[in-house]
Amino acid sequence: MRKKRKKQKVVAYIDGTNLHLSAVNMHWAVDYSRFRNLLSDKYGVSVAYYFLGYVERYKNLYTGLKKDGYEVINIEPTILPDGSVKGNCDADLVCKALVDLYEYGYDKAVIVASDGDYKSLVEHLKGKGKLERVIACSRGGCAKKLSKAAGTQIDFLDDFRAKVEYKRKRTP
Repeated sequence: MRKKRKKQKVVAYIDGTNLHLSAVNMHWAVDYSRFRNLLSDKYGVSVAYYFLGYVERYKNLYTGLKKDGYEVINIEPTILPDGSVKGNCDADLVCKALVDLYEYGYDKAVIVASDGDYKSLVEHLKGKGKLERVIACSRGGCAKKLSKAAGTQIDFLDDFRAKVEYKRKRTP
């Protein structure tokens, strides 16, 4: 009788603003439903946390992300002097990833970000054998220290463009 292999619990931690702005800088938009499918199909992600600042006028975005299978973690944004909004989620994402690891446990983590601030988290997860992948948003936009920390365990969003790009439906 063959033993059943235990399915690994893989969790994704996504810096939502970083993901969105990186795609915008590459002149395309992410289809979040297709991206969620990629996370499940390619990396075995069962839970995907999507971190971003909460702005009232984007309620429909948050609802859509939840429908697409994300656990949305809204962060109180910082309002800059010029009136623009900055949704700093780096510390919250790192804290959640570590609390989940040590209090609830997961087998592997996927970190979706290009920011060098995630270097220490990536190094820690790698050292514990818990890093599945880093998905950096673009080769040119990924911080060198994050890329170096991830080593060979890094993929780039622009390589998945054909699979995750938002395609507008044409009306006849």
